[in-house]
Amino acid sequence: MKMLILIPMLFFSVVTRADVIKCFFTEPFVNSTYDMKKAKLVFKDSEGRVTIYPKATFEITGPTTFEIRTKDGTVLQTLKLDNQGSDGMSDFIYPYSVKDDSGLTGSPSGYGGCESNHLKRTEPPQ
Repeated sequence: MKMLILIPMLFFSVVTRADVIKCFFTEPFVNSTYDMKKAKLVFKDSEGRVTIYPKATFEITGPTTFEIRTKDGTVLQTLKLDNQGSDGMSDFIYPYSVKDDSGLTGSPSGYGGCESNHLKRTEPPQ
Protein backbone atom coordinates (compact mmCIF):
# COMPACT_ATOMS: atom_id res chain seq x y z
CA MET A 1 0.00 0.00 0.00
CA LYS A 2 2.83 2.41 0.82
CA MET A 3 4.36 1.78 -2.62
CA LEU A 4 1.12 2.80 -4.36
CA ILE A 5 1.19 6.14 -2.54
CA LEU A 6 4.92 6.71 -3.08
CA ILE A 7 4.94 6.24 -6.86
CA PRO A 8 2.43 9.06 -7.62
CA MET A 9 4.26 11.35 -5.17
CA LEU A 10 7.60 10.74 -6.93
CA PHE A 11 6.03 11.35 -10.34
CA PHE A 12 4.36 14.58 -9.19
CA SER A 13 7.57 15.94 -7.65
CA VAL A 14 9.50 15.37 -10.90
CA VAL A 15 6.82 17.02 -13.03
CA THR A 16 6.52 20.07 -10.77
CA ARG A 17 10.30 20.66 -10.98
CA ALA A 18 10.18 21.00 -14.77
CA ASP A 19 11.93 24.21 -15.66
CA VAL A 20 11.35 26.90 -18.26
CA ILE A 21 14.45 28.71 -19.49
CA LYS A 22 14.10 32.06 -21.28
CA CYS A 23 17.01 33.53 -23.23
CA PHE A 24 17.36 37.09 -24.53
CA PHE A 25 19.49 38.29 -27.45
CA THR A 26 20.21 41.69 -29.04
CA GLU A 27 20.98 42.37 -32.72
CA PRO A 28 18.80 40.76 -33.81
CA PHE A 29 16.21 41.05 -31.07
CA VAL A 30 15.22 37.43 -30.51
CA ASN A 31 14.02 35.57 -27.45
CA SER A 32 13.98 31.82 -26.95
CA THR A 33 12.02 29.73 -24.48
CA TYR A 34 12.81 26.12 -23.64
CA ASP A 35 10.15 24.18 -21.73
CA MET A 36 11.57 21.01 -20.18
CA LYS A 37 8.14 19.51 -19.57
CA LYS A 38 7.11 19.97 -23.22
CA ALA A 39 10.65 19.33 -24.57
CA LYS A 40 10.21 22.25 -26.94
CA LEU A 41 12.42 25.22 -27.89
CA VAL A 42 10.59 28.26 -29.29
CA PHE A 43 12.23 31.31 -30.87
CA LYS A 44 10.34 34.57 -31.35
CA ASP A 45 11.79 37.61 -33.13
CA SER A 46 10.89 41.29 -32.78
CA GLU A 47 8.48 41.05 -35.72
CA GLY A 48 6.54 38.20 -34.10
CA ARG A 49 7.88 35.40 -36.29
CA VAL A 50 8.03 32.10 -34.41
CA THR A 51 10.31 29.10 -35.01
CA ILE A 52 9.64 25.91 -33.04
CA TYR A 53 11.93 22.95 -32.40
CA PRO A 54 9.73 20.15 -31.05
CA LYS A 55 11.22 17.23 -29.14
CA ALA A 56 14.33 19.22 -28.21
CA THR A 57 16.43 17.69 -25.45
CA PHE A 58 18.22 19.29 -22.51
CA GLU A 59 21.59 17.62 -21.93
CA ILE A 60 23.93 18.13 -18.97
CA THR A 61 27.42 18.19 -20.49
CA GLY A 62 29.44 19.37 -17.47
CA PRO A 63 29.05 20.59 -13.89
CA THR A 64 27.71 23.98 -15.05
CA THR A 65 27.23 23.45 -18.80
CA PHE A 66 24.08 22.38 -20.62
CA GLU A 67 23.06 21.91 -24.25
CA ILE A 68 19.67 22.12 -25.90
CA ARG A 69 19.65 19.83 -28.93
CA THR A 70 17.31 18.95 -31.77
CA LYS A 71 15.79 15.48 -31.79
CA ASP A 72 18.62 14.35 -34.12
CA GLY A 73 21.32 15.67 -31.75
CA THR A 74 22.29 18.99 -33.38
CA VAL A 75 23.29 21.52 -30.72
CA LEU A 76 21.04 24.58 -30.80
CA GLN A 77 22.17 26.33 -27.61
CA THR A 78 24.95 25.91 -25.06
CA LEU A 79 24.21 27.38 -21.63
CA LYS A 80 26.69 28.00 -18.83
CA LEU A 81 25.57 28.62 -15.28
CA ASP A 82 28.16 31.33 -14.57
CA ASN A 83 26.12 34.39 -13.45
CA GLN A 84 27.67 36.34 -16.34
CA GLY A 85 24.87 36.25 -18.92
CA SER A 86 23.96 39.47 -20.74
CA ASP A 87 21.23 40.34 -23.20
CA GLY A 88 23.66 42.83 -24.77
CA MET A 89 21.53 45.87 -24.02
CA SER A 90 20.37 46.12 -20.42
CA ASP A 91 22.32 46.09 -17.17
CA PHE A 92 20.66 42.86 -16.02
CA ILE A 93 22.94 40.00 -15.02
CA TYR A 94 21.56 36.63 -16.07
CA PRO A 95 22.37 33.36 -14.26
CA TYR A 96 23.16 31.66 -17.58
CA SER A 97 25.29 32.87 -20.45
CA VAL A 98 24.23 31.31 -23.74
CA LYS A 99 25.77 30.67 -27.13
CA ASP A 100 23.11 30.07 -29.75
CA ASP A 101 23.98 28.03 -32.84
CA SER A 102 20.48 27.86 -34.35
CA GLY A 103 21.30 30.64 -36.84
CA LEU A 104 18.30 32.63 -35.61
CA THR A 105 20.17 34.96 -33.22
CA GLY A 106 23.27 35.92 -35.17
CA SER A 107 25.76 34.67 -37.68
CA PRO A 108 27.27 32.17 -37.13
CA SER A 109 26.44 32.29 -33.40
CA GLY A 110 24.53 34.64 -31.14
CA TYR A 111 25.34 35.32 -27.50
CA GLY A 112 22.90 36.28 -24.78
CA GLY A 113 21.64 35.75 -21.27
CA CYS A 114 19.09 33.35 -19.82
CA GLU A 115 16.98 33.01 -16.71
CA SER A 116 14.70 30.24 -15.49
CA ASN A 117 11.66 30.10 -13.29
CA HIS A 118 14.05 29.06 -10.49
CA LEU A 119 17.02 31.36 -11.25
CA LYS A 120 16.06 34.93 -12.15
CA ARG A 121 18.09 37.77 -13.64
CA THR A 122 19.35 40.39 -11.20
CA GLU A 123 20.24 44.07 -11.21
CA PRO A 124 23.96 44.86 -11.03
CA PRO A 125 25.28 46.02 -7.67
CA GLN A 126 25.14 49.78 -7.27
